[in-house]
Amino acid sequence: MFGAGHLAVTFLSVMEISDLIEFVVDDNPNKNGLFMPLDGLPIRASKFLTSEYISLCLLSLNSQNQSMVIASNHRFNESGGVFSSIFFWLFELSRRGCSMNFRLESGAALYAIDLVPAFTKADVSALVKNAKTNVRGRIRICTHVNSLAAVHEMLIVHTRECYVRPHLHNGKDESLTIIEGEADALFMHETGEISRVIQMGEFRTGRTWQYRLSTPEIHTLLIRSEYLVFFEVTNGPIIREQTVFPEWAPADSDSKIKEYLTDLDARSKEWLAVNS
Repeated sequence: MFGAGHLAVTFLSVMEISDLIEFVVDDNPNKNGLFMPLDGLPIRASKFLTSEYISLCLLSLNSQNQSMVIASNHRFNESGGVFSSIFFWLFELSRRGCSMNFRLESGAALYAIDLVPAFTKADVSALVKNAKTNVRGRIRICTHVNSLAAVHEMLIVHTRECYVRPHLHNGKDESLTIIEGEADALFMHETGEISRVIQMGEFRTGRTWQYRLSTPEIHTLLIRSEYLVFFEVTNGPIIREQTVFPEWAPADSDSKIKEYLTDLDARSKEWLAVNS
């Protein structure tokens, strides 16, 4: 982590990730050799980023200083290191033209805080650029107030590489509307066998552009375009226990995801060949 100031202290305290941080970087000679409060992380000079073979450095700096630090530590980038701001979502989205005001809730979920959330083409473009560069290849902006809201509405972007783990929602109605891109919506039996495939695309493509589920059914998406922008609506509140993942569906961290997706892609095409 770069920056041994109040931003770093607050971030580490709130996120509780000190055990994942090797040391804190600060080129202020008065701080070198000292330790961070609360967690005792050592404070070192920026030269240690390369000598200690650090691969990821979080920037706990204001936006004005971030570009300056990145430029002055080009050797870290050249050696394969990556800088990422602790304000990544807010900083990157505003820099890329997103006009909406929002707050970061968790992971890749943002909540619009405008009284009347309204999306523009520039907002969608900013989200797409962000999804292409973040680790999970996805991002969403929720227009509902919080997870307890009666109705949940989300603008979502997934890149082609994004894995949507097959799942079902008990006690939920939900709809999905394609805004940009193409995808196959796959519906499955409890055994994992495909029961239905809907080839989806934005309205102008002539493909199915919306579906609605009113009963629990295992489903997933195979993204067919470079990225997919869609709008999803469901009833709240969100209760984790209502989302069920079959045992045969690899978890997000499973090393067999690529193998599973390759098999799923083949089975999807086979189903379409037989049933189209």
